Amino acid sequence: MKFIRRLLKNRRGSPLVEEGMLLGLAAVTFTVILSVVAGLLEGLNKPAENIASLLSQGLGSFAQQLGEILDQIAKAIGIG
Repeated sequence: MKFIRRLLKNRRGSPLVEEGMLLGLAAVTFTVILSVVAGLLEGLNKPAENIASLLSQGLGSFAQQLGEILDQIAKAIGIG
């Protein structure tokens, strides 16, 4: 602690200590922001997977029903 106080009082070492402290603060801030963003993206991943699964099931069901309708139309016309 005395060493830091002495450096802060020293006119040549003071800017270096200040810059070091600012760089450390910037690194911590950047890490916190990255962790928050990663947490948000991870939290959105599960609902997105559920939505994609429901959409694929719904589209598969829709395609099957459409195929059945087209088969019935073809039989009614006499094509199939």
